[in-house]
Amino acid sequence: MALRKIRRHDISIDMAAMCDVAFILLAFFILISRSVRLNSIVEINTPRIRHHFIADPESDIGTILIKDNKVFFKLDEPALQKQMLMSMALKYNIHFTNAEINKFSEMNGFGGPITELKTLIQSYGTLEQKQYPLKGIPIDNSKNNEFYNWVKQAREICRMQTEKELRFVINGDEAETYPIIKLVIANLQLQDINKFSLLVRF
Repeated sequence: MALRKIRRHDISIDMAAMCDVAFILLAFFILISRSVRLNSIVEINTPRIRHHFIADPESDIGTILIKDNKVFFKLDEPALQKQMLMSMALKYNIHFTNAEINKFSEMNGFGGPITELKTLIQSYGTLEQKQYPLKGIPIDNSKNNEFYNWVKQAREICRMQTEKELRFVINGDEAETYPIIKLVIANLQLQDINKFSLLVRF
């Protein structure tokens, strides 16, 4: 007796549900992402460690970059970085043009004496940037060094604009020595900043 042939049925997949899931995931990743500015002022080789912790990632963040025993600084929010420069200009009685202030707000980090900041702003994003010697922000153990004042002005601007405390991330190169990192932490503690994050990679 011959076997009865089973009739094949076409398999149909409802793509509507799959499209819904795809768009939900796309919307999720867009909403949680932060804008990234290219052309970082320095390239940091972050050390590899097992654990890391980012405190309150929803808050505005000030990133402290440490490379070759030099300190650099940046704010993630361009508007806050712009206001920070204007406050420092008033404090140190230095005039910046509107074009310089706007360009500074888009810079992905800066580092150098404020008296030489105009040259750094002008060279940023050009071929001259690689030739410009990065000196780092002046820093010492006192309450009257430039790094201390940059951090202070950034915190005050953040409080006024967002009514939140600015969060700090320290991103040090893997070959960096401990004394400069200790000096940065000491400056933060002088302003009662005892909670900050360490940026690492796996």
